[in-house]
Amino acid sequence: MRNVTVTINATQVEDNSPESFTLITDGKYSYDRGFSVLKYSESAITGMEGTETTISVSNQRVVLTRAGTVNATMPFEQGHKQVVVYETPMGAMSIHIDTLKAKTGFGKNGGKLELEYTLGQNGDMAARNSISIQVKPMV
Repeated sequence: MRNVTVTINATQVEDNSPESFTLITDGKYSYDRGFSVLKYSESAITGMEGTETTISVSNQRVVLTRAGTVNATMPFEQGHKQVVVYETPMGAMSIHIDTLKAKTGFGKNGGKLELEYTLGQNGDMAARNSISIQVKPMV
């Protein structure tokens, strides 16, 4: 895996109230024959300090795995709905993910990933999220 700079721009809209943040952090990245793996540590700005995030990308399928203070495996595939268990320090909950957009553009030297999805519980939508992740080799 090579050292990279990861720039994450995220917006979450909950109750018509958007919250956005940008996180720039160091990470590790590998690419082999169309399969990408990105690893980075979450920080206080994301509310998940102490969590390691791994994003695996193959074609237009994205799997985001978190391990640490938050634990979850979240698959994203445009047009698909998934139910996952999301474990937090306050307990575990089932959430459903409806992936509206999963656009990947990773290659040997990094690239960009764009996700848009809704999260919900018990059949109700709780939030709409959009995430853009840019990966660049460290200079």
